[in-house]
Amino acid sequence: ILFWSPREGTLDGVWVNRTFQHFKPEETQRVVASAFRALARDGVLGVIVPEGTGSFEDRAHDLEGPSRWIHLYTEKQLSSMIEQTGFRILRVGRREADGISELLVIGKRV
Repeated sequence: ILFWSPREGTLDGVWVNRTFQHFKPEETQRVVASAFRALARDGVLGVIVPEGTGSFEDRAHDLEGPSRWIHLYTEKQLSSMIEQTGFRILRVGRREADGISELLVIGKRV
């Protein structure tokens, strides 16, 4: 997904569920920009990420394997990143999943 280069204006929607927490913010911004280019006018981007602040490496699921990068996003940080790319925020929501607070942001290409 970091090197995704879709054809411009060909999609009606892009859904990114529990993926961006594994990227540094500048990498997430790059993927959001690719989604913007891929979406047709009025296309929709939906994103779910763990909510919070800070970054850390996680080895909880595989003590002997490589660590996973985890970056937590605040509503302001994620919404700003999406808006700076040219989306209009349609909805922000929250939910609890597996004991983790998650943030949902839906943006529309205008």
